[in-house]
Amino acid sequence: MVLKALGLFGSVQMLNILLGIVRTKLVVVWLGAAGVGLFAIYNSVLTLVSTFSQMNLRTSAVREVAGAGSDAEASGMIYVVRRWSLWLGLLGLVAMAAAAPVFSIRTFGSLGETLPLMALGVAVLFMTLGNGEQVALQGRGLLKPLASSSMWGTVGGVALTVGLIWWLRDDGIVPSLVGGSVMTWLAVRWHTRRLPVPECGLSARETWDKGVPMVRLGLYMTLAYVMAELFNYIFITYLTHRGGVDGVGYFQAGFTIMNRYVGMVFMAIGVEFYPRLSTVVSSRRCTSMYVSHETLLLCVILLGGLTLLTPFIPLVIDILYSADFHVAEPMIYLGFPALVLRALTMCMSYVILARGDGKAYVVTEVISEAVLLGLNIWFYDMWGLGGLGVASIINFLAYLGIVSPWYFGKYGLTVARRVVMAVAGTFAAVLGAGVLALTVHPAAALAVAIPSVAISLRSLRKFLRK
Repeated sequence: MVLKALGLFGSVQMLNILLGIVRTKLVVVWLGAAGVGLFAIYNSVLTLVSTFSQMNLRTSAVREVAGAGSDAEASGMIYVVRRWSLWLGLLGLVAMAAAAPVFSIRTFGSLGETLPLMALGVAVLFMTLGNGEQVALQGRGLLKPLASSSMWGTVGGVALTVGLIWWLRDDGIVPSLVGGSVMTWLAVRWHTRRLPVPECGLSARETWDKGVPMVRLGLYMTLAYVMAELFNYIFITYLTHRGGVDGVGYFQAGFTIMNRYVGMVFMAIGVEFYPRLSTVVSSRRCTSMYVSHETLLLCVILLGGLTLLTPFIPLVIDILYSADFHVAEPMIYLGFPALVLRALTMCMSYVILARGDGKAYVVTEVISEAVLLGLNIWFYDMWGLGGLGVASIINFLAYLGIVSPWYFGKYGLTVARRVVMAVAGTFAAVLGAGVLALTVHPAAALAVAIPSVAISLRSLRKFLRK
C-alpha cells in the first residue's frame, strides 16, 4: 500500500517537478537571483500566515474522517471541516491585511510593499479552503483523486505564473501566488464535488461543537508550525540583511533541491502512513512495527535516490537555475545526509500526532526549530551556505534526542535493530558521496552511488514481494 501511494504521488510529483523546473528557469531568466529571492520572501510570509489560518485541520481532521463509522458520520465531519475552513480562511484574510504593514517594514525596511502583502490575504483564504477539501479526499482514502487534484492545481498555477511573470515581471510575483492558490482550490473542489457521500447540513452551533476537538488538537500543531515558519522568517530576514536578496535566492535554491524535490518521498509516505498509523496507535507492538517498517523503506529509497542524485547536482542546478547558483552546492552535498536522519525522526514524530498528544508535539517541534535557527546563523557565519548543510545534520541529531523521551520513554515503543543499522549505513553512504563530490569532483560520487543504487533496487524488490 505504501509503495502504491509512493508510485501514485511520486509520478504526480515528477510532473509537478518538471513544471516547477520550467517555472523556476523562466523566473531566473526573466527576474534573476533577486526575483528568486523575492519569491522566497513572499512565500515565507504567505506560509507563515496560512499555516496559522489553516489551524492544521488537514492533520487533525483526517483522523476523525478516516475513523468515521458510517457514510453519514463521515459526511457530517466533512461538512464541519468545510465550515471551519471557511471561518478560518476569512480570519486569515483579515490577519494578513492587518499584519501587512509590519511585514513590509520588518522585511523591506519601508511601507512600500504593504499593498502586495495585503493582497496575499486572498491566497491565504483559498489555501485554507483547499486544505479543508483535501481532508475529505485523504480521510476517505481517495488517494487517486487527491493526487489528480494536486496535479491539475499545479498545472494551472504554473501556467498562470509563467504568463504573469512574463507580462508583469517583478510585479507578477504576488498575483501569481494568489492565482496559484485559486487554481489549487478549484482543482480539489472539482474532485470533492464528486464524492459519493452527500453533505449533511448542521446548525452553526453543532458545527462549532463538533469542530472544537479537531481545532484544539490542530491549535497545538499550528502553534508548532507557526513557530517553525516564524523562525524561518527570522532567518530569511537575517539572510536578507547579511547576504542580500541574492543570498536568499541561493539559499532558497539549495533548500528547494534538498527538501522539495526529494521531499516527494516523505510526502507520499506521510499521506498513506499517518491515517494507517492512527488506527493501530493503541497497540505498542503494531506501532513499533509500523514505524520500523516505514523507516526501513525510506532508507532503502533514500540510499539509491540521494547517492545517485549527488553526482548530478551541478547539472540539476544548471537546468533549474543558472551558473550563479553553483555556490549552493556545498549546502546540498552536506544537507543530503540530514534527510536520512529526517526519515527516522519523521516516523517517530507521527506517533505523537497519531496519539493526539498536542502538547508534546509543540514542545518537540518548537525546541527543534529554535535549535535549527541558532545553528543556521552560527554555521552560516562560519562557513556560508555550506555551513547550513552541517547545521541540518546537527539539528536532526538533536531532534532525535528531543523526541526520544516521548517515543521510547512515555510511549514505551521500540525501533528494530536492523532499522538503526540501516539508518547508520544509509547516512554514511550519502555523506560519503557528498564529501567526494565536494572535495574531489561530483563524478567521484559515482563510486558510492553505483553500489548504493544496486543495493537499493535489490531491497526494493524484496519489499514488493511482501
